[in-house]
Amino acid sequence: FVNENITLGAAYTWLDTEYTEFVAFTTGVGTIAYVGNCEQVILTPTSRGCNVDYSGNELEGAPEHAWVGNARWQANLAGATDYFVEGNVQYQSSRYANSQNLLVFPNYSLFDFRAGIVNDTWDIVAYVDNAFDDDTVKTGFVDGDIPTFAATFRFLNKGTLILPDPRTYGLRLNYRFGGE
Repeated sequence: FVNENITLGAAYTWLDTEYTEFVAFTTGVGTIAYVGNCEQVILTPTSRGCNVDYSGNELEGAPEHAWVGNARWQANLAGATDYFVEGNVQYQSSRYANSQNLLVFPNYSLFDFRAGIVNDTWDIVAYVDNAFDDDTVKTGFVDGDIPTFAATFRFLNKGTLILPDPRTYGLRLNYRFGGE
């Protein structure tokens, strides 16, 4: 609370992530090629793989900086009914899609706005999500090696990117049934 009408909130996260010791077994040629190191492991006379070392890479999906903030102004309209206006923002810095640190998602910011009338029984809220229609990729993943016929050949890894929802706006009506 700043005063009886204004509420502010904020949160910040700082992450310093790095694998200190991470060795994994793989038979994926794409993974071996991308990581760039291989300690050969012979499973059977005709089956081989590699231990690959990810030590020193950043933890996937973990942005170094992330923060959220919101501001809300609310005042009495009449009796037990209030009106409000609020805005929310969220930010994430760039982050990796996987432990190989090959696919990087860029930093992004999203802004959402709300305005409405509320009381104990009902509310009417107009909203705009992703108000500036930011189409920066927020998430995705790197697909594993895909074996083909008789596992003789493999397709190399590929990335799948998931676009954020576009600007969305609407009007929401809520009614609360029941007692206290």
